[in-house]
Amino acid sequence: MILGLGCALPLPNQAQTKDGGIEWQSDHLSGHALAGKVWDTANTRFITPATLYVQLRDADFVLLGEVHANPDHHALQARVIQQLVARGGRPAVLFEMLERDQQAAIGRTLAQDSKSVDCLGKVTRMSARGWPWPLYRPLIETVMALGLPIAGADLSRATVDRIVAEDPDVLGAGRMWRLALDVQMAARSEEIMRADIVAAHCGYAPHARLDGMVAAQRARDAIFADTLLAQDNDGAVLIAGNGHVRNDFAVPAYLRRRAPGKTTASVAFTEVAAGQTAPGDYLPAAADDRAAFDYLWFTPGSQPGDACARFEESLRKLRQR
Repeated sequence: MILGLGCALPLPNQAQTKDGGIEWQSDHLSGHALAGKVWDTANTRFITPATLYVQLRDADFVLLGEVHANPDHHALQARVIQQLVARGGRPAVLFEMLERDQQAAIGRTLAQDSKSVDCLGKVTRMSARGWPWPLYRPLIETVMALGLPIAGADLSRATVDRIVAEDPDVLGAGRMWRLALDVQMAARSEEIMRADIVAAHCGYAPHARLDGMVAAQRARDAIFADTLLAQDNDGAVLIAGNGHVRNDFAVPAYLRRRAPGKTTASVAFTEVAAGQTAPGDYLPAAADDRAAFDYLWFTPGSQPGDACARFEESLRKLRQR
């Protein structure tokens, strides 16, 4: 679905400098030695973006992770998708930020003669649901201009809340089996997932609800995989947080169980940290013999300082009100 006459293909809000480097939108540690580099974890070497594009074109499913608040991650995701199309691909693009229940509204918006990215943002209520629409708008606009299918990948917030509060069985036994959620999670995988959830909530995740949060995370990963499989016409791309694209127990694990003949490639767009210049410093401990990600693409950080320190400062100010 190509946009009508007069609609030029939008470029990501990220430019190349004359020497082939990247003009970052974020400037925190933009001069870091790793910023802009791509690390191939299987071959333990740096590769060029051009080499990465070629390797990604061979995968059935390309999983593009991100730090949600980093605009450079969205710009690089758009660039990857453009390069896949330039190499003959026509992948569907799935978004964690859009819900499967919204697919009818997404389809109606994309079917309009005058397609509007802002209309899509409005009907999917991205801002109201907590996603920073200004950061995602250029990426979604690029996908729309390329005429690629767009799909919501996530469960509804109401369903996720029910899983956290009650039990994953709210999905139903038959659906759990079809999604491969009936398989017991390995102890090491669950240990890492629980630690990641606690860390993501800066230690404030309520212990009594932690089992439900793990169950909800598993259900979401399984649903993301299910949506990828349903959209696999000429491959599919998933846009999601880095935790969802890790190879050992997230979306790729469910794809392996359900479609072992399909290939995946996971790219974690990764913010650099002061004093950490070895790529291995950024690879989280894996639950099995697979590297957590196939590729790391390093970028500056979206904000200086520690995210949890900022979170705790916000809590402190709220308590003082």
